[in-house]
Parts: sequence; C-alpha cells; structure tokens
Amino acid sequence: MSEKSLKAGVATVNIPPPVGCYLQGYTRGKPSVGIHDDLYAKAMVFDDSETKAAIVTADLIGFEYASISAIRKYIEQTTDVLGRNVMVAASHTHAGPAIMNLGGDPTDESYVRELEKKIAGVVCMAAAELQPVTIGFGTGGMDFNVNRRLTTSPGVTPMLPNPDGVVDRRVKVIRVDAGEDTPLAVLMHYVCHATVFGGANLYISGDYPGRTQRFAEHAYNSATTALFLQGCCGNIRPHLVNEEGRFRAGSPAELDRIGRRLGTEVVKVCEGIQTRPASNIAVASKLFGIPYHELPTETELQESIKAEQNVEWAKMMLKRLKAGTLKPEVEIEIQVMKLDDTWFVTLPGEPFLEIGLQIEEQLKGNVFVIGYANGNVGYLCTAASYSEGGYEPVGSCKGYFQPAQLRPETEQLLVDTAHEIAQQLE
Repeated sequence: MSEKSLKAGVATVNIPPPVGCYLQGYTRGKPSVGIHDDLYAKAMVFDDSETKAAIVTADLIGFEYASISAIRKYIEQTTDVLGRNVMVAASHTHAGPAIMNLGGDPTDESYVRELEKKIAGVVCMAAAELQPVTIGFGTGGMDFNVNRRLTTSPGVTPMLPNPDGVVDRRVKVIRVDAGEDTPLAVLMHYVCHATVFGGANLYISGDYPGRTQRFAEHAYNSATTALFLQGCCGNIRPHLVNEEGRFRAGSPAELDRIGRRLGTEVVKVCEGIQTRPASNIAVASKLFGIPYHELPTETELQESIKAEQNVEWAKMMLKRLKAGTLKPEVEIEIQVMKLDDTWFVTLPGEPFLEIGLQIEEQLKGNVFVIGYANGNVGYLCTAASYSEGGYEPVGSCKGYFQPAQLRPETEQLLVDTAHEIAQQLE
C-alpha cells in the first residue's frame, strides 16, 4: 500500500455584524457604534484520502452548541466532510457581536443564522481547494499575558495581576506549505483572554487575535492565511495595569503594538520551521455530562426575583424548572484531532490553564489544547479554585445562564475524558 499523502485547503470569509448590534464579553447595556477592525471566519480542511476533517477559527466570543450542530449539518449538506470531524473554535474576543446566551445583552438571531451558513460556506470553500501539503511545528514566546487571580485572604480571590500564578507564554505555530516559498497557512496558538479593549469599548473588533492574524498575513503579502487558536485562558489575561497595579483596558495603539509583537513572533517561528510530508488525520469525540453543584429551588428563584437580584437569570431558571428542562448536569463535547504527531484537543468553555497543561502532559507530540471550541458552557475551573473563591468558580455561572456552578470534580473529568478519547486515536 502506498504511503498516504495529506492534502489541505484553506479559505476565509468576512463575518461583519451590523453596527448597532450588542457586543458580548462585558455587559455594556448599550449597542455598538462602529467598526474598529473586520471580523473573519477561516477554515482549514485536511484530507488523508480516508478521512476529511476541518478546523474553523472565528473572531467571536464563543458559540452555543446549537449553532455548532447547525454548522455541522450545513457542512454535511454541502461537502463530504462529516459534521463530527469539524472543529469550530472562537478567539473569545470581547468586542464581537452577541451570539450567545451570555450577560443578558440581546442577540441578533438573524445574524446568528447567517453566521452559521457563512461558516459552513467557508468550510465548503476550503474543501474545494485541496492540494498536497507539507507541515511543520515550532514554538516561540511572548510575555504580555498574566494570571488574573490573586488570593488576598482565605476564600477571597479578586481579579488582580498575580505574577506568581501559573501562566503559559509559549507561542505555538504550525506551518502548512503547498509550494516552495510562502506558507499556505499558519495556525497559531496563544493563551490570553482577548480583552485588550475593555468594557467601555463600543467598537466591533477581533481584539489582539484579529490584529495578530492580520500582521502575519501581511508579512507574507496576503498569500498566507493565518488562523488563531485560543488556549485555556480562563484565568489568564493581558497584563495591562494602571498606576495602582489594577487591570485596565488598552488603547487602539496598544492593541496594534500587541498584535505586531505577537505577529512578529509568529512569523519568526514560522520562518524557522522545516516542513515535511504528513500522512494522517484522525478525529474522535465524546458527548458527556458534567455535574452542577446544586440546582436552585423554586422558592430560591422566586426570592431572587422578589429581591430584584439576577432577575433575568432567575426567570429563565424558573421557566426551565417548570418545563422540566433544568438538569443536574450539562452535556458537553470534547473532540480530539490528531494530525500525524500533533494533537488538537477542544474544551467547550473557559478552561483554566492548569486543565490544559494536565491534558498536554498526558500526550506525546505537539499538543494544542483549545478553549472556546465546539460550544461554551462557561468557566471550567480547577478543583482548588472553588475554595479560593472569585468570579470564575463562584460568580460567573449566572452570567452564562447556568443554574449553578459546576462541581470541583469537573477538572478531573475533563482531563480523564480528553485522555480517554485521545487513546482511541493512538
């Protein structure tokens, strides 16, 4: 039997939301007023003559799982790529349109429907561009991220820079070549919340991932497509602080600078990569439940409404309770893709970095653990963080319209399940 040779195709589509849409990631309570930079969805389709798989990246906050299912269905209708072999990952920009049930700002449902079709379309475009490729991997470093959880007293962990906290400053790069000189595509991975622009910003933007991708593409005279994969940045953010040492938003000039710095590092790493022929792509995934801590009772929800606390959340939970759809666990998907000796592992939410590092430790080869992919159920925290307190383990679930915080055993469940799926591909 002859050695299989990998083919790949790449494509880009503009996904502009209408000005006047609400932005998501902070609850601003007012609509957007303009466009700082354009948003894109990009797709890379791989084909080893037996299996076809697609990686989609998008300059968006995240996706509801219903959207992932719709996108996959459209892809199956228009290509021969199986829906279950499609990964849809968001950069988690906090300056993109409201497309999730998050924070209470209204979503533009007509935009969401159009977006689902555009993302399926970009996979269709990439699948039509398949050609033999060679692939290589490299690593660099960039230091503008910092741990954002600082325990100040037992059970009290505000969002403050923690220079001693866990952080991952690696810039991981995959170079995909179809010819001699210019890469066909560059996949980059970094671990940092896309929150250079803060909650006061009302301009649509891809934040630093958008700026970085654009820089890398321009470096190759727009003959290369750059795709950004966000890491496990639930507890990691840009290290921008004011004189008191508290976090602050960055200016458009700072966003440009960060994009240039990270983009320069991506290009530098890319230039040093020697690509080689690749032969195999394989995908496996699993749907399973992760348990909530304790569901709210009807009495507690009525009291919350009466006290005018988290009213929208309480009303929605009450509706689910009465409809019998308030479940003790939430169903999620973990997907594992293996491209020769490179692994891609998805987590559908805002995973703490420690979870990603544990998954990576268990796999041999180059490992990309990707957050905000194939759905988003909110923060995926470490067991230790629950006793430390703070926004992510304790306060964030209501913003995500989840009935309760997840249980501490979530951490181990995610790590074990990712490993179990990966073993199927070994």
